[in-house]
Amino acid sequence: MGVDPQTLANNLAIIIGGVTLLLLGSVAIYSLWTGASIAIWLVQRRRAEKAFKTVSLRPDGKPYPPSMDGVCSRCKRGNRRIYFAGSGHELCPACYDSFWRDEERSDEIAKGEAKAASE
Repeated sequence: MGVDPQTLANNLAIIIGGVTLLLLGSVAIYSLWTGASIAIWLVQRRRAEKAFKTVSLRPDGKPYPPSMDGVCSRCKRGNRRIYFAGSGHELCPACYDSFWRDEERSDEIAKGEAKAASE
């Protein structure tokens, strides 16, 4: 009894085809897994950047000054975040908000007066 060449060829083709399909399926699953991981990472990164911007940028887009724990020099309350304004004041978020808005208004008024004086 010998080996039938046709049966041997069919069996080898089935084995090679099965291994090839298994490898291609593994690559496809790995690619999908990696793509999903990248998509999740990008979403988390965008959320973290947005959260960072809301904490570190004022509503007008300018950055907040350096901050740390301390006591507000205007309202005399302790706070986890005290901003060190350029004027030498140490202000809590509520006091700093009114401070920079007043500062912006006074800058706009000064610019308007300078423009009117030059005309």
